[in-house]
Amino acid sequence: MRHAQSALAIFSALLMATPALAQTAWGDADGCRRHAGQMAQGDDLTVYTGTSLQFFESGCDGTESRALDKNGFKRLFVTCSGEGETWTTSYDVFPMSGIDGFEIWETDSPQYVTKVYRCQ
Repeated sequence: MRHAQSALAIFSALLMATPALAQTAWGDADGCRRHAGQMAQGDDLTVYTGTSLQFFESGCDGTESRALDKNGFKRLFVTCSGEGETWTTSYDVFPMSGIDGFEIWETDSPQYVTKVYRCQ
């Protein structure tokens, strides 16, 4: 019985925490402008919500997330759509040390890193 109560308490806490995470976004300058409902100044933008990624002409929804280490480094598997096409891929998300932000890159293209910071 105690285990069931503990499991229920943990599940309830996760449900309550989910809306807060969903409202939080990290982005580059134009990504945060778009997240705030403003016009982006260029076409190179990224918004990350913890479960999704948005770019200038495409968006990706997470289908699975796997921890890659104990420091918050994870791989986010996504289904993306844009410009009339749909595809699947994955992105690696690495928390930056001492900053509320992440380095993000498509798993197959680690040479193209985007840094995103918490949007205000």
